[in-house]
Amino acid sequence: MTARLDKRTILMKVEYQMINAEKNEARLTEMPHERLLDLAAIYRVILSEDAERKISFAVTHSLCEEYKISREELAKKCNDYFQIEVDDVNRTLALVTEAAPGIQAEVCDRRCLRLYGIKEGAWLNQLLIERHIQVFSSGFHHMDLEEYFLNRMDGARTAEEGGRKNV
Repeated sequence: MTARLDKRTILMKVEYQMINAEKNEARLTEMPHERLLDLAAIYRVILSEDAERKISFAVTHSLCEEYKISREELAKKCNDYFQIEVDDVNRTLALVTEAAPGIQAEVCDRRCLRLYGIKEGAWLNQLLIERHIQVFSSGFHHMDLEEYFLNRMDGARTAEEGGRKNV
């Protein structure tokens, strides 16, 4: 499976996955990870994803050695996101999903959308302008692991309450 991969592709498609550190103690010795409370953030490469399934694999130390990828490079790629504030978040989400199905999106509120795995935002801004969606702001941001974890926990809690929706 890794024969068709290269470093650039791996770093474009990497994301965090939170797992129970105690239950996965043996597995964690084989992969780069960050501990946070009783959890561990491992790195996972998403090869493809649709509404029914996700094809992915966990990043191991041997994969990092083979492709000369550092833990810092993995963390940086997981921490960067593109945030866009628009007049119609639902229509924007549909356009993004159609134009770039591999990009992960998170609806923050009725006007704000965060996109993970996007390297460059000009094409998206152009698409939204062409489709007459008003863009109030857009740009790249950086989030550390603790902030990522807390946002995910808050998002899960808010989703349970009927608020924010993670997609």
